[in-house]
Amino acid sequence: MLNLLASVVELTEPEGKHIIVNPTGPMVMSALYLFLLILPIIFILLFFFYKKKLQNQQILAAIEKGLPVTDLLETSKKRETGWIANISAGIGFLFVATALAVVYYVGGFYKADKDLAMILLVISIIFAGIGLTRLLRGLFQKANSKNTPTKNNNTVDAKVDN
Repeated sequence: MLNLLASVVELTEPEGKHIIVNPTGPMVMSALYLFLLILPIIFILLFFFYKKKLQNQQILAAIEKGLPVTDLLETSKKRETGWIANISAGIGFLFVATALAVVYYVGGFYKADKDLAMILLVISIIFAGIGLTRLLRGLFQKANSKNTPTKNNNTVDAKVDN
């Protein structure tokens, strides 16, 4: 049995009754798992909060300097950066899937606990599928952006009057 937080305590009462006390019982472990599930959501919310806060600080600094704010308010992403984000996310998901598979194999979960082994294996397969999908999507976007000609906004089409 893998105890993460504390060890199992064995007690013997005066009547001879043998009691095993497990401080890492289901309530403590449930709270830990719930916290670990909520933690990524908290990190994502904090990231977007501080990102928006930084954007607001940049806007206020531009207003104080008298610069135009319209450049800072544009949030449209270029087409070229979409494939980079997809490829990066795909590689990241594949790394996570590989790490979970290594934890599955090295931790010996496939021998000890069949339920935990199946959960880790299914989660690893799901992350691998998401990573492969994002990676292929990014590669296809990259190939498509190279094939389609981009319009250059700096050129001016001149009309010739006859």
